[in-house]
Amino acid sequence: MHAGPKNFSTRHSTSLVFRCDSELCKRAYSLCHEYRVYPMDTLYLRVALDSDAVLVSLDREDFINRVRAANPSIRAYHVSEFMSGLGVG
Repeated sequence: MHAGPKNFSTRHSTSLVFRCDSELCKRAYSLCHEYRVYPMDTLYLRVALDSDAVLVSLDREDFINRVRAANPSIRAYHVSEFMSGLGVG
């Protein structure tokens, strides 16, 4: 199990908006095989990888654990881990 996020500040959060168009879908779809995740989840994963963001999801078994197993360049957390790292819950 990964520890929660370190030195995460909600005061400096950034709002990210991405255009969900056919190009994003095409680039995301290739991640299905590489990470063994569902097509819809690859949209979140592609955006996180492209923006070097922390990925947080409620789906530990079919998403977060599979992403972690592929050893990506980003950090991935189940929401409970992320919140405990913030001192919430």
